[in-house]
Amino acid sequence: MVPAGESRRRVSLHGAEQTLLLTLAMRDVDARSKRPVLGDKWAPRLVERIDHPWWRTRLLVAGNAPLVLARARAIDRWATDWLVSHPASVVLHLGCGLDSRPLRLDIPAEARWVDVDRPRVIELRRELYGAALDHAEQVVASIESGRWREEIDAGRPLLVVCEGLAMYLSPAGIESLFSGVAGAARATAVIADSVSDVVRSASRLLPEPLAMGAHFHSSSADIDAAIRDRGLDVAEETSLVADGGTVARGALGISISVLAATPGAASGFVLRRFESR
Repeated sequence: MVPAGESRRRVSLHGAEQTLLLTLAMRDVDARSKRPVLGDKWAPRLVERIDHPWWRTRLLVAGNAPLVLARARAIDRWATDWLVSHPASVVLHLGCGLDSRPLRLDIPAEARWVDVDRPRVIELRRELYGAALDHAEQVVASIESGRWREEIDAGRPLLVVCEGLAMYLSPAGIESLFSGVAGAARATAVIADSVSDVVRSASRLLPEPLAMGAHFHSSSADIDAAIRDRGLDVAEETSLVADGGTVARGALGISISVLAATPGAASGFVLRRFESR
């Protein structure tokens, strides 16, 4: 519920920034369900405070929600594993949106967590989460500018989380991102999801991304090219299409599982962890 005396917050977001409302709606519906996948208790609180036609957004995201929730759960697990092995890491959560990951995870006291996004998004995070995020730094920077690189400490392990980000960058932006982290720290890991060339092209035909100006610009192939000869290897990979089929229920789960079994479909949406050699 909205705290007494407070009104719902109107948000002004543009382009790919608007997609944070889509993922927030997915986490909200999941949190209110009887058997949540992620169980993000913060999502309903934020939804209650934002003035937005949520009913329409929920209808739009219903089919993709299992894949996105499976993605968030896998990233939480991989990030936790990395922090257990590298507790003194600097974690850069690039394009963090309104995600509550630094509140969901048990972050070691010696780790430094840095949320990075554009000015409007960071302002919204600070307002909605308040003191709950005091243990995580909030840094204003566009990913394209490279300003986030200033937060890297070469003497400490580095984990870079790119959730729902890479596909919105141009191939040149992907190149810049990976060149900025490769060899920049004592030990490096990058967690990033990406789409196939087919999915990237198809995104230009969907009405919602077009209306937001948020269609995909790059694919998994662009990441493969960017890491080549940079000392980063794929340490783990999972198909989010297949994973989505395991968490969805009923007819939707069957449909996604059938899709995942279709040749080439499983690689349409993947999550990978890259690590330095």
